[in-house]
Amino acid sequence: MNNTVFHEIAWLLLGAAAVGLLGTALRQPVIVSFIAVGIAAAAFFDSSPETASQIRFLAELGVALLLFLVGLKLDWRLVKRLGPVALATGLGQVVFTAGIGFPIGLALGLDWLTSLYVAVALTFSSTIIVVKLLSDKRELETLHGRIALGFLIVQDIVVVIAMVVLSTVGIGVTQRGGLTDLGAIIGSLLAVVVILVLFVRYLADPLMARLARTPELLVIASIGWAAAAAAVGDMIGLGKELGGLAAGVSIGSTPYRDLVSARLSALRDFLLLFFFLSIGATLDLSTLGKDVTPAIVFSLFVLIGNPLIVLFIMASMGYRTRTGFLAGLTVAQISEFSLIFMAMGLSLGHVDQSAVGLVTLVGLVTIALSVYMITYSQQLYAWCQPLLRPFDFGAWREAAAANDEDKATIDVIIFGLGRFGSQLLRRLEDAGYNVLGVDLDPQAIRRFSREGYQVRYGDVTEQDFWGELPLTQARWIVLSVPYGTILLTETDPRSGLLTAIRTHRFGGRVAITARTDQEARRLQEGGGVDLVLYPFDDAATSAAKQITDLDEESITQEAAGALAPASLVPPVSEDQPRVIIVGCGRVGDLVSEMLARHDVRYVALDSDSALVARERRRGKPIFYGDATDPELLRRFGIASAHALVVTMDNPTAVESVITAARTERPDLIIVARARDAEHATKLYELNVTDAVPETIEASLQLSEALLVNMGVPMGLVIASIHEKRDELRHALQGSEREGRVRRAIRASTRRKSDGGT
Repeated sequence: MNNTVFHEIAWLLLGAAAVGLLGTALRQPVIVSFIAVGIAAAAFFDSSPETASQIRFLAELGVALLLFLVGLKLDWRLVKRLGPVALATGLGQVVFTAGIGFPIGLALGLDWLTSLYVAVALTFSSTIIVVKLLSDKRELETLHGRIALGFLIVQDIVVVIAMVVLSTVGIGVTQRGGLTDLGAIIGSLLAVVVILVLFVRYLADPLMARLARTPELLVIASIGWAAAAAAVGDMIGLGKELGGLAAGVSIGSTPYRDLVSARLSALRDFLLLFFFLSIGATLDLSTLGKDVTPAIVFSLFVLIGNPLIVLFIMASMGYRTRTGFLAGLTVAQISEFSLIFMAMGLSLGHVDQSAVGLVTLVGLVTIALSVYMITYSQQLYAWCQPLLRPFDFGAWREAAAANDEDKATIDVIIFGLGRFGSQLLRRLEDAGYNVLGVDLDPQAIRRFSREGYQVRYGDVTEQDFWGELPLTQARWIVLSVPYGTILLTETDPRSGLLTAIRTHRFGGRVAITARTDQEARRLQEGGGVDLVLYPFDDAATSAAKQITDLDEESITQEAAGALAPASLVPPVSEDQPRVIIVGCGRVGDLVSEMLARHDVRYVALDSDSALVARERRRGKPIFYGDATDPELLRRFGIASAHALVVTMDNPTAVESVITAARTERPDLIIVARARDAEHATKLYELNVTDAVPETIEASLQLSEALLVNMGVPMGLVIASIHEKRDELRHALQGSEREGRVRRAIRASTRRKSDGGT
């Protein structure tokens, strides 16, 4: 390339950027802007054939690279599931467009051969434009995007066959070079499929794993593979597009596809600029004004008829009208192959220049308008939705497809599969979570992939790579990336990852690993961190728990054999009344401490054998058993007990103990712990002497502390607190008669106790 070509392309790029900027400011799709630049530069291309040749080369390379990236995302399971609808829709649209377009051409005064050529040309849709638009809108992975991609591939195969047939029946003329025999083309296609299957099965993974050791080499090799496959496809008559697609499919099953896709996205966009420039440059505007009326009719036919037939076919196959409508919009334009097809007919003498101009004008109109239709597809669907009700035949197939998608939902994404990240992945998978692991170590990726885990090889500093991740599905992102594993210039890559997470507006929760509290605080400064994991501290905690659990287990085993209630509860004499405490947790422990401080004898009962064994070693009079057992209560001396205190935090258990105790001793003082006022009322209905609601007592104590600290005399505070407590107790106890009964029971019990001592 000489300096003149370099200068011309440089000015062309600058002009494309300026027009694209203007179009963006006017809210116009950039594709339309680039095509407009190509149209404006058409005369320039004619005067500079060398520059035009270089631009066509870059355009062809961009097309091959685009289809290569599309192939990377093809999933064989997806092809198997969506194959029938893609085949039916693709072939149905081709047959419909050709079958209806032919009589329309005859009605417009075209001869039968020209009508046939135009009808066939209108069946081809632009895979390149559609894939680019869906990719920019991030809809290529949606259901309608996948179906659209499927039937566009079917159309591309039909294009190849149509051109092969046309070249074969022509008078010794071939336009695509290489083989012209249809049987040879089909044989070549089958050979490509066989080679592709063998490559994927035996060579793709080990080859990509070796290349992935050097990410730059992986990218260069991928570009070379895409270009070489496109060249081979062109040589055997399948076309550069299908060759590039096959190259992408061949490595699409490897865990390295996302990194390749992310690294090549910017290069793809740059090269596709030249493709759209070349489309604009190839439009012959000199013949556009001669067939305006037929062009309008055919344009409306493509813009409206093609989407409707796709919608009808998909609705008949059990898809929602929304899915069919959005997929149908992708065929509302003709392809660059339509112009090539008409050019072949012109060279064969089957059509004249006016027919080529007619299809060119239809292409210009449909490409421009379909770009807007696809770009604003959601708004267009909302506007057309009332008119689409006749196409609602029931979405039974789409419901099944949605269920399949749900099964593949990712719950947690873990960045970094080192020692901690790898173990976390395994533990979460064992717990039933669907986890995706991301790492830049090809050996780790290969190991986990062989073990059946979902992993991806990728550089999370690549912004495009984030677009490949299922961020909308995941509920958690865990950053377990150690220092210095991603960027040489960044000591802590987690800061960059947190920024990327915030940039992509991740809606789930984020957990990070940290070694110290200071490190955790630094990472939490920007916000967006829900959980901090300390691998070393957590490991120590887990180890300590295992030790204590084993110790508790041995204590429990000892207690189970030695703490039988019948053998531990000593006989109780009638002249030694005491308090029975049921429940020896924190509350019961404090109650026993206060009783001991006032020299009140007590005996405690708990159903936790390990706790009983531990407290007995400390010398406490605590025993193991179920306090709802009447026989056990008798052995504890409930007949002569001074009072019963129930401190358990389980409301149902508290009520059961009170019922059993009240059955044995109707006059016994029973003080019980209540969860709240409602629970206290229920306990009073069971005839407890006093119920102590946790919420009320906490409120009274808070009030007491506040008033004293504010300078209110303590005596007044205590008096008011007692007054309020009595007021609340009276409200909870119910009627005055029941209160008198309880006071009488309490007085009778006190007299009996005084007489006994």
